[in-house]
Formats: sequence, structure tokens, C-alpha cells
Amino acid sequence: MATISNTPRPGYVWDATDNVWYPIGVGAHTHTAAAVGAIANTLTTTTGDVIYASAANTPARLGIGSTSQVLTVAGGIPAWATPASSGLTLIKRASFSAVASTTTTFDSVFTSTYDNYVIVADKVYGTSANANLQFQWRVGETTQSAASWYGAYFGYGYGGTLTTNSVNATTSFPLSQVGADADETTGFNLTTNKVVTSNKPQIFGTLYEANRAVPLALGAKYNTTIAADGFILSLSTGNITGTVSVYGLAKA
Repeated sequence: MATISNTPRPGYVWDATDNVWYPIGVGAHTHTAAAVGAIANTLTTTTGDVIYASAANTPARLGIGSTSQVLTVAGGIPAWATPASSGLTLIKRASFSAVASTTTTFDSVFTSTYDNYVIVADKVYGTSANANLQFQWRVGETTQSAASWYGAYFGYGYGGTLTTNSVNATTSFPLSQVGADADETTGFNLTTNKVVTSNKPQIFGTLYEANRAVPLALGAKYNTTIAADGFILSLSTGNITGTVSVYGLAKA
């Protein structure tokens, strides 16, 4: 048979003001949130506040941060901070269809904000197979057409055949050849150097040419001092279609 104890036991009562349960019954009781290990709701004052321990057994309030800030740690406690920018920042992304050249599309994409830029082509093709994809610098909306390009590209095709091309004092630099439809596109990833300030600008990078199924490495410089702030793409013959993005490369 069960034994029922007649020893007094405390109970609890809900305090709607403090939003906590307080013990009741025999013995002395201190009716505070701290006495029962609760955190008073008055600690938080604003939507989005965060409760953390500023020291052992010491609750503290961290006010909500600003839009786009992230929670991090500073001095051993939580803190809101603006996230560091990534290494690449999109400057411009543009598509063009069956045009003689990209004309002013990529004017003024280079500024002193960055020292180097990355130019990425998702796809480029033309209306004439085997046409050269030509690159030229722009300065103040003017195409630079001095016979000052020096450079080359090379790569091995799927059959092991070496594909090369070099230029010496030409008015444009041929990045590669292109196919004549969307199934024979050219993609590339180029880095610029020595643009914006008066210098002899350079490009270098990699490219895949589907027309001849060959990956290429390339590099070239423009041997005339200019302050390049843009570029233009065109074909040696026919019209050009594609999508190209320009990214600024963080200085640090």
C-alpha cells in the first residue's frame, strides 16, 4: 500500500508581470527571477534582440544589428559586423546578339577602385565559322587602334595537335576563333593588368574554343601608353553574339 507523505512541499504560482513561475509553500522564498534561475523578459527591449552570457552566469542583451550584418565574435563575445567583401565584385554583365561589335557596351568598366579586373565570357559565337575573336582597348569611348599588340595563344586539341597564333604590331589581339552557332561557343577567363592609369595594359588568361575543341592559354600587351577604361569585342568577319561579365578584383 502506498505511503502518503505529510511533509509540506512548495508549489509554484505564475507571475504574469515577470512572466516566471515563483515557488510557494513552506519556508522563506525570494520572489525574483534571479532566485529561480530565470531571465527577466525586461532584458530584451527590441524585436530581434539576442541574449548571451557576458560572463559566467551573467545574462546580457545584444541589440539587433543592421540589415545585411552577420553575427560574429569580437573580444570573446558576440557582435554584429558588416561582412567582408568577396575577392570579386561584379561590375557589369551584358549580352549582345548578332552585332558587328560590342561598341560602347563595356565602356568605363575599369576605374581606380580596382587595379585588376577579370573578364568572363559565358559564351561567344559568330555568324561565320573560324572568324577571329578580336579584343581592343577603349579610352574615353574611343577604340585604341594603334598597331601595338604583341602576344600569342597556344593549346593542344583533343587529337594532340598544337594550336598556336601570335601577333606582332597588330591593331587588335585575336583571342581565338569562334564557331558559327550556339553549339560551338567560345568561353574565356581573362585578367587585365595596368589598366586605368597611363600604362601599357596587358591581358592574360585561359579560353576554350569549341569550334576547334581546344583549350588555350594566352597573353598579350598593348605597347602604347594609354589609360584604358574599357574594351570592345568584334569578329574579323560576320556578327558576334554572346554574354560577358566584368569583375573587379579586390586590392586586399
